[in-house]
Amino acid sequence: MTSQSNTPLYSKLVDHMRTEPSSYHMPGHKNGEVFPLLGKSLFHDLLKIDATEITDLDDLHAPEGVIKEAQDLAKELYKVEQTFFLVNGSTAGNLASIMSVCKDGEQILVQRDSHKSILNALKLTGAHPLFLTPEIDSQTGLSLGITEDDIKHAIENYPNVKAIVLTNPSYYGVSNNLCSIIKHAHAKGIPVIVDEAHGAHFILNGFPMSSVSLGADIVIQSAHKTLPAMTMGSYLHVQGDLIDKEELSYFLSILQSSSPSYPIMASLDLARFYLFSLLGKEDYILHSLKKFREEIACIDGITVLNPDYVNISHDPLKLSISLDGLSGYDLQALLEQRGIYCELANEKSVLLILPLKTNFYDEKLIHNLKEIAVQQVSQCREQAVSSFFLHNFRKNVHPLDVTYQEGKILKRRRVHVDEAKGKVTARNIIPYPPGIPLFMEGEKLGEDGISYLKKLINENVHIQGIQKPENVIEIFVREDEEV
Repeated sequence: MTSQSNTPLYSKLVDHMRTEPSSYHMPGHKNGEVFPLLGKSLFHDLLKIDATEITDLDDLHAPEGVIKEAQDLAKELYKVEQTFFLVNGSTAGNLASIMSVCKDGEQILVQRDSHKSILNALKLTGAHPLFLTPEIDSQTGLSLGITEDDIKHAIENYPNVKAIVLTNPSYYGVSNNLCSIIKHAHAKGIPVIVDEAHGAHFILNGFPMSSVSLGADIVIQSAHKTLPAMTMGSYLHVQGDLIDKEELSYFLSILQSSSPSYPIMASLDLARFYLFSLLGKEDYILHSLKKFREEIACIDGITVLNPDYVNISHDPLKLSISLDGLSGYDLQALLEQRGIYCELANEKSVLLILPLKTNFYDEKLIHNLKEIAVQQVSQCREQAVSSFFLHNFRKNVHPLDVTYQEGKILKRRRVHVDEAKGKVTARNIIPYPPGIPLFMEGEKLGEDGISYLKKLINENVHIQGIQKPENVIEIFVREDEEV
């Protein structure tokens, strides 16, 4: 067994670089020698390890050498049967996972507040998704996930489902203990796929439990979101007998680039090493995060989201703050003017993803929040919780109003948002981030949802699936319908 202190892929790339090799292969920058002067100094060192599948550097799609060693180390750290490196983000993992368990026309249970990549996977398979409505906290508007009772009732009513697809934790770090759900699904012979994009660090003590530890069959993690990995670098973990691992590997080979990025893969090797190096140091991490959170909470006018009152687990790397008299969008704009960039904003707050390190503290953020709070003349503009999830999600389990198969043959037309009530959208309508559809392709547009969509448009929120500045969306039209 290779030591977790090793970094086989990264080290092999460095060793290769140190031989000062002559490149007569791809990529065309030739170890950084052929590159625009404008960016050469910035890219120089990285390009030296931007290699391809030459001798001794292995092949992601049929790993036998250093890539296999690096993936095996990740497998051992996460205590799963197999780990795949993903160079096309968790999106590739979500697509491959669903395509490996579900075929055209088959039923699958899916958490409604899923990432758009999961919906894209459903469309590609031609599956019949049955959507599970998450519990929503009325005070914060945050999704609290799916309950065991939800799963039991859904399986009773739809016993032929091929899999269950859940998202945990949420974008805001809310984490549901999926242990009982996974056990119940397994008792029925149903595999559980968990989009754990924001939880690659959850194997550390003191953080919410990772779904890999709870027995989920496939767990997809965006290492780049919370670990020191390059953008798009992700892990896919698989375990148990309910997944055809060869089929899963086959779909990954189809969906991932045939020219995978070696810098991204090397960063996944290093991210695994970094995570291992933090084992035993969790108290230092948690203490610094707690102290930082408490200092921000002491600023007059600032409120820090504390989900403890609903007895749920929460990722301390996620910090959601609001300021009296300001919307989250306004606070985001003020912070950006000062060179501070948040992950996202909503009506009430901004969300920050804090770094995973033992001694975190950011004087710049503290100082600027204090200045903004002092300068802000409170207008007592109370921001009511008007989360889309509060009033647009249907109760119980529900299918699409227009299936993916029907959508292939129906006509489509464009209408203004004001004329869309009661129509069925032909495109996913998605605020980005977080990438969770307000309306899914094939879903009927209700009055409350349209009102909320118009509110986001007025706040100039970036939305995919809507044509601006006309505010036009695409809908399905049946022959007997008039637009």
